[in-house]
Amino acid sequence: MKNLWLLWLPLLFLPNWGTEQQTASGTLQIADFLIGPYIIMVLVSVMKIKKHEKILAGQLIPLMLIFLWWTLTVTLLIPFRFNYYTNNELIFSLLKIGKFALYVAAGMLTIRAIADNATWIKFNWSLLVSGLIVGINLIITRSKFVEILDLNLLIERAYQDNAISTLVAILILYLLGQKLVGFGTQRWQIAATFALVIMTLGTLLSDGRGGWVGAFVGLFYLLFRLHYRRTILAILFGLALIIIGYLYFPNFQNQVERTFWPDQAYLARYEAGIAGIDDGVRLTILRREGAKFTEDPILGRGFYHRGGLSGLMWWGSHNFFAQMFLETGIIGGFLILAIIWNMWRQAGSDIAQAANIDLPVKAAILTACVSGLSGEYFYGGTALLALLLVYGAAGRLPYVRQPAVQDQTVSTTINLSSRQITS
Repeated sequence: MKNLWLLWLPLLFLPNWGTEQQTASGTLQIADFLIGPYIIMVLVSVMKIKKHEKILAGQLIPLMLIFLWWTLTVTLLIPFRFNYYTNNELIFSLLKIGKFALYVAAGMLTIRAIADNATWIKFNWSLLVSGLIVGINLIITRSKFVEILDLNLLIERAYQDNAISTLVAILILYLLGQKLVGFGTQRWQIAATFALVIMTLGTLLSDGRGGWVGAFVGLFYLLFRLHYRRTILAILFGLALIIIGYLYFPNFQNQVERTFWPDQAYLARYEAGIAGIDDGVRLTILRREGAKFTEDPILGRGFYHRGGLSGLMWWGSHNFFAQMFLETGIIGGFLILAIIWNMWRQAGSDIAQAANIDLPVKAAILTACVSGLSGEYFYGGTALLALLLVYGAAGRLPYVRQPAVQDQTVSTTINLSSRQITS
């Protein structure tokens, strides 16, 4: 039962199907109910690993702890800085911090668990199933299957469009990168091809344009670094799926037309659009909210402290990184950027290149960052978990401090190469 969590992991990506619970502090998704048992299962698996060598992900833990300490500090100051009659706002923000910490803990424990090579092989299958579950459910709930299966009452509560679009985009770029660099056996390659087709069609139905843009940038980076022949084949394959999506899925067609041929009166009324292309009023909101940073650049307003006396709009800036600066100040904002930068740096390290996972991990991180520029998807939940899971391909690798043994380390970790790992 050591690896029971590998079977539980895909369950975190199930659609809500009306199981969500409205509370005074937000909506509990199905993953929020399942994440607790998942953490316990992974922890048991980690405890059963006999030898715990240092891994790259361990370097992120101090930064994460400092960020959580700073965030907790500025949030606990809310009652002293804002004249509320109750502590409801403080409690709400503290619960948000708790959710963020919970999903970070789940991701970091998973990375420690997959440091074991045998577990790592199985993990990639589990991740593949997770993406397939999301893709299938998006196709079912966002197409004519809704009418056939009478799912109208559940469709709106199955997934949150922008967040799920970002989640799927992250998984697609990682799995596509793994496939193109030759990861796994032929059986895994065939399964990945099938899953990627389903996931791509699913994300075209998600109505989340932020994830689409992030996927496009990640795909461009991926193809830019690939061999010419593979690049052409991947582009043709992607174009074919987009054409199919446009012709046969009305939701995707409507989103494309709304983006590139929007109502000009709408753009003028809401000061939206870039060169006549609808940006969902993202830049206007970012400009207005971002200007508030100078009002409190050190402490910010408190984690997810919006509305009320905070001075921040409830809907946020629609930019995760800008929102971190607004809510946790310049210190918290730069800590988040430092964490992301270290993830990127580790993905490009010598040992990651030797393991042949630098390309898929970097493409997935880039996709997540670009998506985060148009939405606040990483406060917790499965989007944040997905980012940590794909980073885990690099974070799981052994960390060696001494440069003198670097060459030996790289050579001894060649057997971790994704070209040689079998599943």
